[in-house]
Amino acid sequence: MWVLKFVVALSVACLLGQQSLAAELLIPRSISQLSANLGGVRGRLVPIETGGQIDEVRTTLKINVPVNVLEAHVVNAFSWSDDQRHLYVTLTSGILSVIGENKGEIACVMGHEYGHLLARYSEKGRQDFKLFLRRFWIYQPGSPYPPTPNKAYNPQDLERYWLQDQVRPHQLEEYYADIVGMTRMKAFGYNPYDCMGLMGKLMGARPKKKLLERFVASLAEDHPLDDNRIEFLRQHLAYLKAREQRGQR
Repeated sequence: MWVLKFVVALSVACLLGQQSLAAELLIPRSISQLSANLGGVRGRLVPIETGGQIDEVRTTLKINVPVNVLEAHVVNAFSWSDDQRHLYVTLTSGILSVIGENKGEIACVMGHEYGHLLARYSEKGRQDFKLFLRRFWIYQPGSPYPPTPNKAYNPQDLERYWLQDQVRPHQLEEYYADIVGMTRMKAFGYNPYDCMGLMGKLMGARPKKKLLERFVASLAEDHPLDDNRIEFLRQHLAYLKAREQRGQR
């Protein structure tokens, strides 16, 4: 019942565009704001071309915040707010060079980053995220999907999530954003398998971690391991397809 409420609410919200964010369509005047929000990554920030490929994907996905490009070699994408609480999605030229002309992979990245904004700034998104945390608090890739609600989950952890960086379950937010991105792109006609294809590209572009490095990364890094995210997306897509076959939405 919990997962049914979560998936239905999230799918309907994504499809109808009910999970929206109010933000003025402004481009920051100074790169210093962006550098402060993105861990010191520096480069020239440029608006996307109106009517171009990225703008087309943004419009199709009904992402109602400005999307811009940071001219930097780092392969990454970001969702952030400036000092005036304007919200943005930023893709680096590095990740765009990896993606190439694949609109589905652009949609995956953009939908994922929008998922972060929903979890942080949308009241509806926060409520969905609470349901997600209750179910996935101790999720391990490859375990039965979807997991049963975790009785050890403490709702107060969610309140601390936005107040204290040291207790923020970053990896869980990445999984949540992955679900939002995949669900949104599927609802608006993109191929959800492109998400796994992109993750495979990114995994291949990074140095392969040894066993000890993987263990440390699983505990210390704010993103799950790439192969874990691929397995998570595979499980979630299989779950959605099974629901469709049963006539559930």
